Amino acid sequence: MGKRVLVVEDSPNVCEMCVRVLTRAGFEVESAATGREALRLLRSSPAFDLAVIDFALPDISGLELIDHMRAQSPAIIISGYLSLEDRESIAQIERCEVLLKPFRTQDLIAAVERTLNS
Repeated sequence: MGKRVLVVEDSPNVCEMCVRVLTRAGFEVESAATGREALRLLRSSPAFDLAVIDFALPDISGLELIDHMRAQSPAIIISGYLSLEDRESIAQIERCEVLLKPFRTQDLIAAVERTLNS
């Protein structure tokens, strides 16, 4: 069985693309459209090996979600724009990478592999 990945993204198109690409790459993928939905999955599902999280979720920030799951798994923050302050905050988080939108599917796979192997 492949590594488990949680995709948290409120854009249906981006979420669907991430799920499709990661599933084809051999990962077991679950998705959530909000931070609260992701927190429910984190509590009720077996542990995830990695989370791919949109920085700007509609209910809680990607950083806040990472804070809730810090002990559980590494993360990749995806975003169309990050301020210098946001980048500095993310840089303080161990085993967390940033992937700026728009990104290519091979960039997503490479980021996932780097983060899992860090």
